Amino acid sequence: MSKFEWQSIIKTNIFILRVVGLWPEGTEGYKLNLYTLYSFCMNVLVDGSNFFQSAYIFVIYADLQALAAIIFVIFTDWLASVKVLYFVRNTAILKQQMTELESALFQPRTKQQNLLGPGIKSWRLIYGSFSVLVVGTLLLWTFFPILDGTVKEHRLPFWAWYPYDAHTAPLYQITYLYQVVSIWFLAIANVNMDTLIAALMVFTATQCDILCDNLKHLRGEDFNERLLQCIEHHKKIVRDARVPGSIPTQGKKKGYILSRDSEITLSHWSRSIELVIMPLIDL
Repeated sequence: MSKFEWQSIIKTNIFILRVVGLWPEGTEGYKLNLYTLYSFCMNVLVDGSNFFQSAYIFVIYADLQALAAIIFVIFTDWLASVKVLYFVRNTAILKQQMTELESALFQPRTKQQNLLGPGIKSWRLIYGSFSVLVVGTLLLWTFFPILDGTVKEHRLPFWAWYPYDAHTAPLYQITYLYQVVSIWFLAIANVNMDTLIAALMVFTATQCDILCDNLKHLRGEDFNERLLQCIEHHKKIVRDARVPGSIPTQGKKKGYILSRDSEITLSHWSRSIELVIMPLIDL
């Protein structure tokens, strides 16, 4: 029986997360190397953009209309940045779970691989739809000053305060590129973080289907041995559904947060939908 590669399903997620600095090589978390430095610089770049947008609040705080126009985007960006930090913090745990999935106990038999189809197809549909919506929104944000002609007035995609005149060349072009790169990094990272967690939930549900199928076919002389394997399989499914809020230390018990992860993911998806809809309403 050929080995089923679980990670091949989410290889696009893994590749994009690696590009944006959120998935180091190997089966462990971040180490003191060039990739960690790259990840740190990318996060500082994005958080710097959020900071300059937040600083603009103190410039226009008296103008309620202008304040209402930017406050939603600023809070959304900061929430996304916080989620990136939590993802980085728990990268080692996610990698450990991905490694666990490749173990023999989680491998479906050839006849069981058809049980994977519905869940994986649904996840791919969600991933594709979500990506298209977010990329469409990013393109609108990127080219909005060009589409409405305000690029001639040196308007930036996002209102922000800078300690220099960002409306004169070449500082305008550099700042424009800086804002575009930052928002693309943040949005693409969040899409792939959310959908990676959704994929892990699908994998967990699929393992339950595989376990049920194994239980249905318990018969023969090796009944006791296969029953023990099913019990061990169930224990590992439950254990892998427990994801601690931080890197575990010796002697500390992991807590259940699969349901909390579901709530957080749905919340982030809700914010992302708002992220898609609001610019379209403005247009």
